[in-house]
Amino acid sequence: MVEHLTVNQMVVSSSLSDGVLNLEIFLQKVITYLTYYKIMSKDSKKVITVTGLIEPEDMGLTLSHEHLLIDFTLMYHGEKDSKGNPKKTPIKMENLGSILYDPYTNFENLLTNNEELGIIEVEKFKESGGQTIVDCTSLGIMRSPNSLNKISSKTGVNIICGSGYYVQQSHPSNMSEKKEKDIANEIIRDIQEGIPETEIRSGFIGEIGNTYPWHENEKKVCRGAALAQLETGAALSIHPGRNREAPIEILRLLKERDTTMNKVIMCHIDRTINRIEDLRDISKFDCYIELDLFGSEGFYPLSDFPMTNDNGRILLIKELIKEGLLDRILISHDICWKTRWSMFGGYGLNHIPKNIVPRLIKNGITQEQINQILIDNPRRVFTIE
Repeated sequence: MVEHLTVNQMVVSSSLSDGVLNLEIFLQKVITYLTYYKIMSKDSKKVITVTGLIEPEDMGLTLSHEHLLIDFTLMYHGEKDSKGNPKKTPIKMENLGSILYDPYTNFENLLTNNEELGIIEVEKFKESGGQTIVDCTSLGIMRSPNSLNKISSKTGVNIICGSGYYVQQSHPSNMSEKKEKDIANEIIRDIQEGIPETEIRSGFIGEIGNTYPWHENEKKVCRGAALAQLETGAALSIHPGRNREAPIEILRLLKERDTTMNKVIMCHIDRTINRIEDLRDISKFDCYIELDLFGSEGFYPLSDFPMTNDNGRILLIKELIKEGLLDRILISHDICWKTRWSMFGGYGLNHIPKNIVPRLIKNGITQEQINQILIDNPRRVFTIE
């Protein structure tokens, strides 16, 4: 799947034996590639959701980075019992303040596996004008395509499911044995044929997890994802390590691999970079710049980075627009623990359409520019090319 030669080169060269054309192998190869191009033709200029193909125009207002169901307990750094197991303390009013200050100290907070809760939250998003959610839960943190299908079918909101691996800590035990072509072919299968044991196809690649310093297996996953991006024409969503050097390091690798850079989304910029000079450097790669922590107003407990709040994110959007980067901005919430859901006292999925859009307007950003960020940009990047 991942040899990038022309069809004629691939069919003929792979059908030769000692310089003699093997007709049977030749015909098998022709059938394989006709099937491949039939798939690509069907998907071209479409968006792949968990309920099937849709027209790009049907995406509407889109959140480009969320987690409707996720097991994020690998990030737990709270108290443990006498046996070394995490203390599973329920979320209550009396401990809510400490959880909001550092969400990773409560084990229960980091596990969101309730379809009914997802339906309630997605319905609120829909009531506020939302139409599409990109679910970035990748392998290793409880990707749940069947549950996403149920939530989408129940609410009528489009949901796009990803493919690929999260950070090294969540990788399967055999990751070191996998080759980048193996990883690429897994992703290609998910997008072109379907996720195993489901009738659901992934609609993008990601989020692909990376840490800093960069682990060798994470680099390998990125190389595999780059191969899959070339093969499928799908968007590639990147979770960078928590260091200002990490995004550029990853983008260089992707560019060296001939990735279609205007299909790459660099996530979590608002917890990684706060200097416009760095964003200028990132923009030179022609990727999307994603501010996806709207609703996170406190300090960032996973690093010493001085993460901004929603007001700072709005000011950063204004700066990016001044830099001529309106067509490269994506925004979302990256909700990945319970206390960010409205049912547990958080802002919920409708925070951006309900609260942030009016604040953007008050800050001089026009409705046309808002539509570019929330409708046009997601539609362009998540359309299969």
